[in-house]
Amino acid sequence: MTTFTKPVFKTQTIVCLFLLSFFAIPSYGNLYINEINGNDKWLEVYNSDESPVDLSGYIIQKIDEDGLPIDWVVPTGTIISGKGFLTWTQDEFCVDGSTFTWGISAKKYVGFKLYTKNVVLLDFFNVNSFENLSDGGHRSIGRKTDGDSQLALFLDGGTKGTSNNAGILQTVTENPKKLFVNEISGNEKWFELYNDENEDIDLTDYRIQKINDQQFIDDTWKIPEGTIIKSKGFYTWTQDEFCVDGSTFTWGISAKKDVGIVLIDKNFTVTNAFMINSDLYSEGEEKTVGRRTDGADKLVIYANGGTKGTSNNSGTLYYTGIDTQQIATYPVYAASCILHLPENISSINIFNISGVLVLSGKTNGRETIDLNRFSKGIYVVRFLTPDNEWKSTKIILK
Repeated sequence: MTTFTKPVFKTQTIVCLFLLSFFAIPSYGNLYINEINGNDKWLEVYNSDESPVDLSGYIIQKIDEDGLPIDWVVPTGTIISGKGFLTWTQDEFCVDGSTFTWGISAKKYVGFKLYTKNVVLLDFFNVNSFENLSDGGHRSIGRKTDGDSQLALFLDGGTKGTSNNAGILQTVTENPKKLFVNEISGNEKWFELYNDENEDIDLTDYRIQKINDQQFIDDTWKIPEGTIIKSKGFYTWTQDEFCVDGSTFTWGISAKKDVGIVLIDKNFTVTNAFMINSDLYSEGEEKTVGRRTDGADKLVIYANGGTKGTSNNSGTLYYTGIDTQQIATYPVYAASCILHLPENISSINIFNISGVLVLSGKTNGRETIDLNRFSKGIYVVRFLTPDNEWKSTKIILK
């Protein structure tokens, strides 16, 4: 019998790789954590009742990306009016308790709980993969309408201290351009984009996000203004860790660690993701990892320095005997959204492309797991082998 445990605060709601989704969150009363801003470090509470409420001694608890809680007690004499809003801004040096000292990040997973002074839970505001999309541009995350169960991104600094109903929502791209992270070199520290459209595309305000080997977001890099990628063409950038003008990325690309590269358009819609697991390590010998043909789903290893800035179709393959859609020794695969595990696997963790833990549990013998509730997209499966080693592989739900 398999027993699965839910992460401490990260829900099993998934971000579709090609659409920026809204998240449903629970509510428990007439007081709501209504909006947060990780750029300007403030938090807002909304009272949906007609009558004022004395918040003296209430507790706002932050849950960080590691699931650790940090409490702040609302000061005595704090009154929120009927149909009103109250906001607090971080002051890391505050000693009188008038506001919170912990931070609110715009690019890490975070959750907030609101308790009465008798420690009765009133509200739970849970941000997971949405959070890393609110970085920059004074975006905030709030309930789509005051007290609603849906979260949305707001522009222009959000609606601090006022109704979310009048906020400017972040536009979602309904039909993203056919752009692909096409190839990367962990040895020479470059990555390549491919434009499969029949028109040139202006990449101004597009962003590249790296997911590190711990499945967490590294710094997001904004593509420079005026960058044009030609129709059916390629564009490459090489790491410069000392770059200060933003002309290229500063974070590294490893040839011997798991890595993901995510492309986000100007509307903060995730348009493409390129995920490498341990089967595709390309350390040494001028090897690269790229799509088997330009824009294809399957990844392969190329020899002779790869095909930087040119078509992968003419690349020299480096044959390893590994089917890059599965892991060699311990096959894990998803057929009709049913995940099949080999025998003697004791534990399993599943992460979405943004690094959110969406499923965790113990297994006994051969198991199947129904993934139908997950959105289509790319996931990373990590599992514990009989040799007490963690293995990982990529699965694609279509």
